[in-house]
Amino acid sequence: MLNERKAQSVSYDTRAGSARVVVASGSGTGREGRGTALLDTKGQIVGVDVDEGSEPRVVVMLGAHEAVARTHVTRLTVTRDAGGEVLSVVVHDLGR
Repeated sequence: MLNERKAQSVSYDTRAGSARVVVASGSGTGREGRGTALLDTKGQIVGVDVDEGSEPRVVVMLGAHEAVARTHVTRLTVTRDAGGEVLSVVVHDLGR
C-alpha cells in the first residue's frame, strides 16, 4: 500500500520551470533527490512520487490518480520536519 499524503496547494514558477507542492506548514531541511511528477493531459501536477525506489516512499497527491496522463522523472527538493514527514516538494525541470 502506498504511503499517500494529500497536498494543500501547488504554485508554479514558470520562469524557473518548477512547482512547489505544499503538504503541511512547518519548517525543516530541504534535501535534493529524484522522483516522479505525475501530470495530467495539460501538464499540470496531479501528484509527486517522492523518494522513488527508497524507503520510506511517499506519494503526495493534489488530484485523483485517474487524472494522471503521464509521468516525468525529475529532480526534487523535499523538505521534511524533524519527524521525517514531508512538508513540501519542489519539482524542478518541468520544461514549462
